[in-house]
Amino acid sequence: MLALSLIVLSWGVSDDRAYGLGQASDYSFQDEYPYNDTDPVTVMFQGSHANALGAAEALEAHAGWTVSGGGLQRLWVLYPGYWSMKTNEYQRANGTLSRFHIRLWFIPISRNLPKLKTAGTPHHEDFVINTIPPCGHAVDSNGPTGSGFDWGRREVSEKMFAGGHTAQQNEYWGNTQNFKQCDGDWAGSNGTGVRIPLNHGH
Repeated sequence: MLALSLIVLSWGVSDDRAYGLGQASDYSFQDEYPYNDTDPVTVMFQGSHANALGAAEALEAHAGWTVSGGGLQRLWVLYPGYWSMKTNEYQRANGTLSRFHIRLWFIPISRNLPKLKTAGTPHHEDFVINTIPPCGHAVDSNGPTGSGFDWGRREVSEKMFAGGHTAQQNEYWGNTQNFKQCDGDWAGSNGTGVRIPLNHGH
């Protein structure tokens, strides 16, 4: 509890911390024990309409990601004066098998800041059936053009840019941990994150 208090005191309500995000943890994690880290946060929607529903509706409108199914994950997020685990509020994908997929978390402290903020963990994942038992979804492994985490971030950025959300900020957030997927491959982000403006409804 002391360590958690120290984090709140040192991070406060900083509006634009790049490395470590400042108001959300670097990685989402499993919704059940042992709560292992799972996906890197690589997108931050921010602006007057950047609650979780606003981000989900923007992805539907600009990327065509209308599927809402997927497993639940959690993220540490900052509330006024304290940190707490939060289950993702929305998720969107462009299909059910091999697909692009994102989970979304509104950051409660941002209600007290100039911009609302919602964190996202976009990725591309394959539907793997050639394992025993079939393992389901696995994020694409690291390669010359990055991993499925990098592809997901780029896809969100490009679709939102094409939809008029052009004042984006690419930053180095440093969350480069590799995660072993259920098909045995490894996938990790290159540590880049993108802030995407969201100042109108869809």
